[in-house]
Amino acid sequence: MKRFALILCLLAAPVSAQNDSLEEGAEALAEGMQLLFDGLIAELGPRMEELRGLLGELNAYHPPEVLENGDILIRRKTPEEIEAEENGEGIEL
Repeated sequence: MKRFALILCLLAAPVSAQNDSLEEGAEALAEGMQLLFDGLIAELGPRMEELRGLLGELNAYHPPEVLENGDILIRRKTPEEIEAEENGEGIEL
């Protein structure tokens, strides 16, 4: 978040200081946005990889079932069920 605030400050200064040329301000804004997105990708990239790993693990389970007594069951899929899903079998549209 500190980087985000710094980038916003850097963006505001060139745009307000260069009122004589809209093109220069737009270029500065584009450059600042590029820095912002590069920073976000650098910080969030490893976390997105972790999330991708967790989502892969979620595919190994059936959706939760709530029983009449309030218990919640989360059943693990068999290797055959996982393979059938990967091959596109058993998918109803």
